[in-house]
Amino acid sequence: MEWTFIRLYSSDLYKIVLKNTGEAVIIPLKGGISSLNEVCQALIEADVDPITGKCSNYDYIRQQIVQAHQFLEQSEQAASSGLQSLDENLERLIQDEMQLNWKMNEINQTLDQLGTEQDSNEKLLREYQRITGVGTGLFNILIIGWNNNKRKVTYYKSKISQTERHLSQKDDELKQTHEEVQKMRKLVEFVTEFQEKVRSAVNLLGILSGKVIVAEHQTRRFILQEHVIKMMEDVMKAIEQITGNELLYGNDLPRLINQMKDNNQHLATICASENSSN
Repeated sequence: MEWTFIRLYSSDLYKIVLKNTGEAVIIPLKGGISSLNEVCQALIEADVDPITGKCSNYDYIRQQIVQAHQFLEQSEQAASSGLQSLDENLERLIQDEMQLNWKMNEINQTLDQLGTEQDSNEKLLREYQRITGVGTGLFNILIIGWNNNKRKVTYYKSKISQTERHLSQKDDELKQTHEEVQKMRKLVEFVTEFQEKVRSAVNLLGILSGKVIVAEHQTRRFILQEHVIKMMEDVMKAIEQITGNELLYGNDLPRLINQMKDNNQHLATICASENSSN
């Protein structure tokens, strides 16, 4: 799956990243869990040779284990690819946050300068208003100066108001960007944890596949014990942190996991019965 991201200044970015990440890892994960369920079901239904202990559908079981291994490898690779894109977007958001901080400092400096100019012009205006008892010529000059300063005071008031609105807008953008940065960091943590869980499952299935190749004659004893189920449950918990329940249930994963647990319990009962009879 190709990872694409749109440069946005809203929570839409986070939603897009979340959707891409979830879909990329869940699709092959579902295939892997389905293959493991096929293994369980095949083991339950298999006829076992009483002399050799070999399952009649041994080749199919091996095929499903290899297939589950491949699916989970794809899911782990998708998580790895997703992490790279997440890191890139996180870096861009951090750069945005830094630029917004710089811009706000610049606006605050402008406000300080405007405030100083405003105070200066208001002071001159008050001085013009206090001057009396001068000749006509000087009075006319004072009137012109008073009018000029009055216009400047009005201008600076308007400019200060406009700059304050700009500052407020940038402050909102900064808060939103900071929130996105925190969400993205948390998503990176979740995907990293998921990748580690799936990688462990891949390694376990690789070992399991090797055991089955060696142990044709005792297939049931080597396949899908409790630690495999536990590992897949851990994978499910990790993916739930990324996607939430909606995407999990939309892809039927909880039902598949529960089915695998039921099949494993049934398989354990069969194995226990075989051991006691031997």
